[in-house]
Amino acid sequence: MPNESLLRWFDALELVMTEEAKIAGLFDHGTTVGTAREFIVGRCLRSFLPAGVEIGSGEVVDSNGNRSKQIDVVVYDSRFPALRTGAGALYLIEGVIATIEVKSTMKPERLRESLDNCVSVSMLLPKGREESEKTAYLKRLMELRNCDDKEAEHHFWLQMLPATYIYAFRSELSLEATVDVFKDWAGKLRGSRSAIHRGFPRVTTCGRDSVVSNDGLLKFVFTENAQPDLFGFRSKHRFRWFAIHLFERVASRLGMQHGATRCDYEIRSHIPAELLKPDGPLLGITIGGIA
Repeated sequence: MPNESLLRWFDALELVMTEEAKIAGLFDHGTTVGTAREFIVGRCLRSFLPAGVEIGSGEVVDSNGNRSKQIDVVVYDSRFPALRTGAGALYLIEGVIATIEVKSTMKPERLRESLDNCVSVSMLLPKGREESEKTAYLKRLMELRNCDDKEAEHHFWLQMLPATYIYAFRSELSLEATVDVFKDWAGKLRGSRSAIHRGFPRVTTCGRDSVVSNDGLLKFVFTENAQPDLFGFRSKHRFRWFAIHLFERVASRLGMQHGATRCDYEIRSHIPAELLKPDGPLLGITIGGIA
């Protein structure tokens, strides 16, 4: 049996967060983005992220001089340098683990804006020191997964790029309307299907509705023959999907190795993915673009 204690802990934290969010007015229309951001950083992220992770806000830049839009929350590997100011910071793409767009109330225009901010990060290009390392990784991956070079390349960039997330405490959109915004937004993107897929947030939480990227971490059984690129569904627990994905993402990015044996620990074994079940039917979202 998988370890259920982690799931129970996240769900218990959500109950506490929900009550405190109500007191803080985060379910009201007039709440500012800054207040919502401060709450989710102070009450949520710092409760389970390791001390070596920096949490800030600002813009992300790559070595080609490209910059992201202003990002609400940047989860950063503190071993990397950053250009910090009183109002925010400029983060190197190579050190960014994840970014989070935080909203108190989700509306169609806010969801589109959040998606634009996410894709502005995923379109940046982190640089590796040696191309041979990437080549060796792709070769191993094709052997392990019995996949072709395109699928291996897609998985490589899902690992290399920061994971992006959207979190809204409440939403004025139905699940169907949320999915429609995703489809409409995706239809305006240009590029390969793989690149468009990488541009989507890994987990989007809009009140009780979630949209999760089919990136291999959170798995669902879909009734259709073809697996969609994203799943939309309703859940009583808004927090667990976001927290568990970010939990694994940070652990895998930082690396967990025993100093004496040089053996890597498997943190993902603590994540009870098979226990994560939506409360309602799944709505599939298939991305277009060039294959």
